[in-house]
Amino acid sequence: MPAAARAQEPASTSTSTASARASAEALFEEGVRLSEQNQHEEACRKFEASQALDEAVGTLLRLADCRERTGRYASAWARFREAGSLAETQGMKDRARIAAVRSAALEPKLSRIVLEVPPAPPAGYTLKLGELTVPSGSWGTPLPLDPGTVSVEAAAPGYVSYRRYVAIPAEQGARVKVTIPPLEARPPEVARSIVVRAEAPPPPAPKPVANGNGAYTARVVGLSLAATGGVGLAAGGVLGVIAKRRNDDARAECPGSPRECTPRGAQLRDESERLTTYAVVSAAAGGGLLLTGLIVYFTAPSEPNREQVALGVGSDGRGGLSLQAAGSF
Repeated sequence: MPAAARAQEPASTSTSTASARASAEALFEEGVRLSEQNQHEEACRKFEASQALDEAVGTLLRLADCRERTGRYASAWARFREAGSLAETQGMKDRARIAAVRSAALEPKLSRIVLEVPPAPPAGYTLKLGELTVPSGSWGTPLPLDPGTVSVEAAAPGYVSYRRYVAIPAEQGARVKVTIPPLEARPPEVARSIVVRAEAPPPPAPKPVANGNGAYTARVVGLSLAATGGVGLAAGGVLGVIAKRRNDDARAECPGSPRECTPRGAQLRDESERLTTYAVVSAAAGGGLLLTGLIVYFTAPSEPNREQVALGVGSDGRGGLSLQAAGSF
């Protein structure tokens, strides 16, 4: 391929500025120099940068040739086809013919991947090959791909995403088939947080008087706090049991190290860790309230035996409740 391949082209029809075209020409020449020195990786980068600044058939042909020399046949094949299409639109029949011949010669060398999806996938189903979204018309079709490792990901709203990594061998003409299993429906989300709330204790009451109302109030507050703490402890226990079950299920999905987990195993492990945190917080809060309530209850002053007190709950006239007391002393 002649070094002057770019310079011999007709005037560019792109919207690049004169400065961009000059920079593109300099990059192209540098790429040619590196290619002649067998520094093909560096040369490819120069050709790519030149093409980004100002599109040209000669640059595409050089870049395709560079990709072929580095063993990336799929990229080379795509660039030759792109160069042929651009040459046709510019009336450059000789270069279009060269591009067609070179791309046809690469066909037997191409590594291909076949993505098999389950029948009747759910609504909104998407399939990605690396960063490329694969249209439904290409599912099950052998797709050219450069050697290396590539990710395959399937997703749909309301379902657990599926992802795996596939190695594409460097062997010429290799074909890899990937069968994607049906997606699992996403389980209902576990409550993200459980908050145990309790009213703050009232300010210290004045010294109890002979009728003993202060002692009674202190005991009521103590019992309320203790009951709330009991609820927190119970919630922590329940969450702990659920977290253990999630962890046991996750271990079944992760036979080896955590890196070998299935998508469901990874999700179960995350849920287990999250529920464990909630259980610890809930139990700690509950234990603190329970201890505070017991202290308030047992440190309340004793009531005189001669008192007879009756308590009742009524309306305060403003839509709230009031505590009423009456008795004989």
